[in-house]
Amino acid sequence: MDLQNIKDKVDILKVYNELTTEIDLKGSGMKVKVNCFYPDHQNEDNSCVLDRNEGVFYCLECKRVGGVVDMIQAICGVEEEAAMRWISENYNLK
Repeated sequence: MDLQNIKDKVDILKVYNELTTEIDLKGSGMKVKVNCFYPDHQNEDNSCVLDRNEGVFYCLECKRVGGVVDMIQAICGVEEEAAMRWISENYNLK
């Protein structure tokens, strides 16, 4: 399973919704603003943009950028291997 395959087949917003309980999403369509999910950047002003076209996130305040694997690592506090395994198990990607 490579990162391009993940990016092409896994919707970053869907994963975000599966892993969080946040209901205060801003926007709709291909770019949605959410609260930053990094533990050292707790905010409540929807500063993190999930770009569904590109399969990436970027925080307008703390400047972190990444893909769905990075997001899973931050939300769940796991290493890359565990995040990849979660994707594989939940999205039937090999």
